[in-house]
Amino acid sequence: MPILAYFLIEALAFWGVSQLIGVGWAFFGIFALMLLGALAASPALRSELERAQAGKGSVGQFAGGTALVAAGWALAIIPGYVSSLTGLLLLVRPTRELVRKSMAKSLQKRVEDFGVQVYDVSPMKRHGASYGTFGDGEGVIDAEPDPSDEDIENWSQNARPEDFGDPKK
Repeated sequence: MPILAYFLIEALAFWGVSQLIGVGWAFFGIFALMLLGALAASPALRSELERAQAGKGSVGQFAGGTALVAAGWALAIIPGYVSSLTGLLLLVRPTRELVRKSMAKSLQKRVEDFGVQVYDVSPMKRHGASYGTFGDGEGVIDAEPDPSDEDIENWSQNARPEDFGDPKK
């Protein structure tokens, strides 16, 4: 299905450009964009390599930048206005940096969500903290009503400050 959407978008873009400048010039424009993309990829890759050699940025930034240059080059040499223009945009450093940062945030969120899903199905979630037992269980207030619960309820409703002793002592 996505391939059909791609062909439809490219066909509509070609039709629109051919309506503006003519079919012959539209074909020429596609090949000019492909040539421009092929030529622009080399300086973009060289720029990424120079940044890495100068120690600017991390290894992850270098890997992401070179991967986006490769993707930009591949998109730029595919015939079509939309793919070629998208590829050319990826070969420009500011656009590439924006795409890399947004992809990094998206990937970070996916990794975090995956971690939560793994934890939810793992045995680790079933282990709760144990704080031991408190005595032999006598005097512990349970959810079940107990005759002594009524005494506690009556006392708490009729509590007076004197029941707690003199605060000044």
